[in-house]
Amino acid sequence: MDERSYDHLTECLMTRRQHHILVLMAHGLSYEQIADRIFVSPSTVERDVSRAARKLGASNQTALGAKAYAAGILRDEHLPKRGK
Repeated sequence: MDERSYDHLTECLMTRRQHHILVLMAHGLSYEQIADRIFVSPSTVERDVSRAARKLGASNQTALGAKAYAAGILRDEHLPKRGK
């Protein structure tokens, strides 16, 4: 993850790991795939997603993604590139 993508605004709202997990979720990875990539258990990923959702007042993963994007936590640079 590019360090510039984790700025002061994001730091005030969530941990680096929570932000990294959101970025990986935006790319369509499952909890298990994320856990393998960042060397934690799937339950740790689930806990971090739950905490991030609570911080942003999101009730599900779709709402979490939308609220994170609206808050500037997820930006276009974090999202998968669309084919032309």
